Amino acid sequence: MKRKTLILGGGIVGVAAFVSLVRHRGAEAIDIVNPGPIGLGRAFATTETPLLTNTSVDTLSILADDKDDFLDYLRARGVPANPGSCVPRFYVSQYARDRYDQYARAAAQAGIAHRHHRAMAIEVRKVGQHAYQVQLDTGEIVEADNVMICCGFGQPLVPEYVAPHVGKDGLFVTPYPEGALLAALPQSSRVLVLGTRLSAIDAALLLCGQGHSVVMASRSGELPSVRTQLLRLPPGRIDKRRFATLALTGPNLRRQLLRLIGASARVVPALPLSKQVSRATDIETRLREEIQLAESGQNNWQNIIIELLEMADTLLVSAGPAVQQRVLDACWSLVQRYLFSFPVGNAKALLSYIESGRLKIIAGAPRELAEQAGEWAVTWADDSVQTFDAVVCATGFHRPRFHARAQEIEIVTDLSRRAEPPAVGPDLRVTLPESQSPEDIWLIGVSSYLRSALTSIVYQGAKQADAIASAMSRDNVDNTSELAGSLQ
Repeated sequence: MKRKTLILGGGIVGVAAFVSLVRHRGAEAIDIVNPGPIGLGRAFATTETPLLTNTSVDTLSILADDKDDFLDYLRARGVPANPGSCVPRFYVSQYARDRYDQYARAAAQAGIAHRHHRAMAIEVRKVGQHAYQVQLDTGEIVEADNVMICCGFGQPLVPEYVAPHVGKDGLFVTPYPEGALLAALPQSSRVLVLGTRLSAIDAALLLCGQGHSVVMASRSGELPSVRTQLLRLPPGRIDKRRFATLALTGPNLRRQLLRLIGASARVVPALPLSKQVSRATDIETRLREEIQLAESGQNNWQNIIIELLEMADTLLVSAGPAVQQRVLDACWSLVQRYLFSFPVGNAKALLSYIESGRLKIIAGAPRELAEQAGEWAVTWADDSVQTFDAVVCATGFHRPRFHARAQEIEIVTDLSRRAEPPAVGPDLRVTLPESQSPEDIWLIGVSSYLRSALTSIVYQGAKQADAIASAMSRDNVDNTSELAGSLQ
């Protein structure tokens, strides 16, 4: 067992790493570097009831070996829920904080030292074999034997035509924190929300619910698909052998994958995949039809999403980054709106605002923004102009960026800087340039995208953290093949 482990990031995956280390007795000392309170990562640090989890309760447990832990937490507090429920997001941050407090007490009782450094990590520097120094933005340097990097999503993605206006009144680069957004808007404001994915849906639901008029806009105008649940069901719906034979670099991969998904989703012979999805091109019609499909149980594709995600991630991690990127380039547009589908309750709320005239969704991005007399003039591609009281960017967030040098890995926050990412093995360990051996530095959760691009759900990060903590407790981190296997 190594003496001290440092966890960079105190969101829900950072909490999962801490809990796993305590449970496995994987370190004698565990420090967490996080600028704010532990457990309040951006994804779940909300206060508004309409903001539901985008994945079901079944996928949100911090304990890798107990997928009902979050469900048990909710029920113990009188929150009505089942494994397929999507619940207000603030319950997840409360759960993360509760489990952190619980295991901090357990750590103290077990004689495991623990400290929370309220700072941002800037750089991890190798100073010897199994020895690292982490530079914090406060000037402090923290030493560690192991480093688990659990950074979540970073800065907001800001479209080019918005960038010159950042910082001006009435322009918001993100809808979060939602309380600040709502407090800044006068009553009955006209708001342009840029984006039509999950963050944009959050913004639209909140704004319409407060009586504002909203236009959502993106180049495609495409919303995610609609589902009732996202469960971790027993495997077996997808033919594993057939999946393993997909020609990942072949020209027909997209067609092969579509056929495999179609065969897997066709549990009822009379319900082929083509009958489980809407082919409508009109945005409102498609949303209405997908709600009907979900409520009538005719969208069986939702029951293979987790299995598909896990099998694809295992295959791509083994294939390596270059093949991984080729596969994503070929297939992402086919599966994206289903992998990141949203709950039927939110879909129905969105549709009700469309029908009442409070919400409009359009396909098209602004060509130009201009601030005029306290309003925002938006010029569209056809040269038509609309005015709004506010503009909200809801176009997503950057993934954490890392720049590797011979003896260090830097966490890059300057988006204008070029970054050379480190090599990351199938066991999620970092290998620095000019080195042949992996370091005792792991990328976990969202940070693991350099090797595990499909990791985005809480239970996936918790599973990674648990496997690594278990290996630490057995001094077995150098058994790369065993650790890589346990991560899948």
